[in-house]
This record gives sequence, structure tokens and C-alpha cells, in this order.
Amino acid sequence: MVYAENWSQPSILELARSGNFQALNYWIDSLLRPEGIYARVEQAQAGCVQILVEFQRELAPDNTLLGSTLREGLVKFICHQLWRLNSPAVEGVRIHARLAGEPEILWKQSVRIVTPANSRQRRYRSLLVVDWVKFKTYRSLLLVGSALASFILGCWVTYHEALALRSISVSPYQQAAAMSGPPPKRPDAVQAALEVVPVVQQKQVANPYDPTVTLMFGGNVNLLDAIGASSGNDYDWAFANMDEYRQADVAMVNLENPLTSSTLNPGKKQLNFKANPESVKVLTAGGVDIVNLANSHAMDYEEPGLVDTINTLNNAGIGHLGAGRNIKEARRPDIIEVKGQRIAYLGYYDADLHAADQGKAGINSRRNNRVAEDIRALRGQVDWIIVNYHWGVELADYPGDWQIDLARFTIDQGADLVVGHHPHVLQGAEVYKGRPIVYSLGNFIFGANARSDYDTAVLKVSLKDRNM
Repeated sequence: MVYAENWSQPSILELARSGNFQALNYWIDSLLRPEGIYARVEQAQAGCVQILVEFQRELAPDNTLLGSTLREGLVKFICHQLWRLNSPAVEGVRIHARLAGEPEILWKQSVRIVTPANSRQRRYRSLLVVDWVKFKTYRSLLLVGSALASFILGCWVTYHEALALRSISVSPYQQAAAMSGPPPKRPDAVQAALEVVPVVQQKQVANPYDPTVTLMFGGNVNLLDAIGASSGNDYDWAFANMDEYRQADVAMVNLENPLTSSTLNPGKKQLNFKANPESVKVLTAGGVDIVNLANSHAMDYEEPGLVDTINTLNNAGIGHLGAGRNIKEARRPDIIEVKGQRIAYLGYYDADLHAADQGKAGINSRRNNRVAEDIRALRGQVDWIIVNYHWGVELADYPGDWQIDLARFTIDQGADLVVGHHPHVLQGAEVYKGRPIVYSLGNFIFGANARSDYDTAVLKVSLKDRNM
């Protein structure tokens, strides 16, 4: 599932640095597209590239100037990227700007790019001295054999152009992205099954220049106060040795305790968990971006505990799904856009206990028709759909047949990945119709009770070029 580079081929960046304008087009365009700006790169003349940038109208409230701040910032950004590229083939840039879909050019600007690579190139050219006597002699020979020379030169140029084209290692998707015009701007919200849901833009990523989107999934997390007692105020402690997890573009866990100070009597349930709201700092320090609340402990302190949890997560900037103050909130997907790819997260608890309803707080209870409806509503509006299930039998080494049927049913409805929680131990995984299913990731950080089995796993998924 993890994308592996083809090391036998040059990268897009290497091709762009060598002067391949198709690769340069793709590279510049991929840097600007997340901001709603589209670029098309052409060669104006030797050593100079021409870049046509197109904006959506809302980026330019003043159509006559296109906003001087936007213009200045864009020119600086493009020039800085070309300087970092350090290509001997790029000595200058001409930037033309217009509104998307409009023929009129709003402004133009030319800038000379001085880099170590092209400085050496210019010094080399300045040292070339032509011997005039030899030149006249060779000119005579060339004039006599001009037809033959033209033929040989034409064959040589054609041959090397063919080699250059064959050396391009961009995929068909990359070529389409580089050569096509700007696609229609995607709306800032998605129509889910019950409501319109805003898209969260994830701009803080470890490597914005790598188009690969990395997702991480941990298992059950319980931040019982016992963890705080053992670690004090060191909120970095739990994730201290998990650099790769913290650096994921989107990291997710199953949070199995309310974050609340409520003293409400939890009732007759055997195990009731809660953690101080300050414990959310463990999640933020660990790079957790989103949590699943569709589980058997989210309602341990009933509606006040759930509301405290939701407010605490919102204040910490952590997304959540699978529970809410009513059925609409409980079914609401969390939709994140990162590096131009939209990912929808859904969560279901396989029980009717504490099920949310109209005007009633609770969990998003799993029903097959509900799962199918939620997926169908999202499928044409997002790139990836991830479904979380809190299911199965505790400490069971293998999933039940009904879980396998449900997981495959979910993929058949259009989901791209199924992630399971609850058994507290690792279970199996499979790939069904090209889509992964992980039945249980075990306990990740669980301070509630001791287990004889401490095995756990972190699921890493990489998304690139519409491939998982």
C-alpha cells in the first residue's frame, strides 16, 4: 500500500532542472494548484521561460490590478522556486496573469533569474573566442555542402528530441495535469447524506513539495488519568519515539475516553473511562489530526461528557467523527483536503447502545443502508473515502464472518479503505478488490487496563497519482 518511487527513472525535479519544459510545467503547476492558481509553462526564448498563471475571480477582487499584494507575492514565489531549482537552462522568467476562462492578460512581469548554475553557463559562453580565419574557412565549406549539412543537422536534432521525449518519466496522470488547462474550482463544501459539510484545508504538511499524501492510523487510545499521573505534564512522552507518525500528512486514532471533568454518575456500566481535558495535549503533541468517536466509551459520561469532548477537540484543532449532539452531527463525515486530494472519513459503532437520534446526543450506529447512503452521497465529490468500524469481540484473534461480509460490503459501496477497532488485539487484514481492509489495529496508547498482549500496529497508507 505504500507508494515506492521508481528509482530507475529521473524524478520530475531532475527533469525540470535539466530544462525539460513538460516537467517544469508539472512542477510549477503542482506548487500553485493547492492555492487555486494554475500555471502553464512555455519556452519564450533560449534561457527564458514564460509562465501563464490563471486565477479564480475570488482571488482577485480588483480586476484591474489583480491585487498588488497578490501579484508581488506570486512573482516572488515563482522566482524563489526557480532560483531553488538552480537550472542552467533557466536564466529568466516572463509571468503573464489572467482570470481563469478570460482571454485578457491583466499584467505581465519579466525577471532575470541568477543562480550558481546559470552563472557558470554565462561565464563559459563569455570565454568562447571564435577564430575569424577558421570561421571564414569553415563557412566556405558549409556553404558548399549546405544541403548535406542541413540534412545531417536535421537528423541529429530529430534524434536527440526523440531521446529527450523518451526520457520523460511522468505518468499519464502527471502528463494530463501538466498539459491540460485549469480544472473547474472545487466547491469549499460537500453535500453529505444529511447536510452540507465544509472541507477542511490541511496546509501544515511535512513536505509540501512531495505530491504523495501520507495517512497514518493508530489503534485504540485511552488517555486515562493514570497516564497523566505517570508522565506528569510531559505531553510529548507518549509519542516521543514515533517521528514517522507525527510527520504524516493526516494522522488518526480511535479515542476511547471522553475528555471531560464531569462528575456525573456513569451508571451501571462495568468500565467507564474519562480523562482531563488537558490530556488533549498528548494528541496535539503526537500530531493527531482526527479521532474516531464512534465507539463504546464516547458516552461513558453521557451527553455532558460527549459535549465536553467535542468542544475540547474543536479548541485543539482536532477533527472528530462518529458521535454528536444529534444524529446529523453523529453522521457528519470529516472531510480533509491535503495537497489537492480530498479525503472523507466516516465512523460507525456496531451497536445501538447510546445511538444518536433527532435531538438526542449519541453515537453513529451502524446500519448497512445508512453506510451505503453515506458513501454514495460522497463518492462523486471526494477522492478517497475511509470508513472506521468499532466492532467485533474483545481479545478475539480473528474477525467474525459477519465482519468480513460487512467490510467487503463497504468496499462494494465505494469505500477505499476500512479500518477496524475495539478487540484490543491485532487481527487480520486483507486486500479486497484492490482496497485494503484492516480488521483491528489493537491498542495504541491505552492507559485503562493491563493486557497480556501488547502487540500493536500503525497503518500507513500513501496516496499518489490516484493510486493507494
